[in-house]
Amino acid sequence: VRIFDSYYKFKFVVGIIHTNYAAYMKTYGIGTSIIAAPAITALSALVIRAHCHKVIKLSAVLPDFAPGKECTCNVHGVREDFIKRQ
Repeated sequence: VRIFDSYYKFKFVVGIIHTNYAAYMKTYGIGTSIIAAPAITALSALVIRAHCHKVIKLSAVLPDFAPGKECTCNVHGVREDFIKRQ
């Protein structure tokens, strides 16, 4: 059994990052934000790196989760830029 089946099940997986949950934790958290915000960021990075071939961030203020796989761009539907063969 493969741990990360979606990475192997699909030929190309694109992840779209749209919310900075760590920033929410730091802003609205009560005490636990010191531990929870870095934990959320680390867990997100782990999942994103494991499951996505390409990562599209909707804003440059979002943290880097998978350097080398990321680009920052506004997305409306599927653009030709994202499905070009590399």
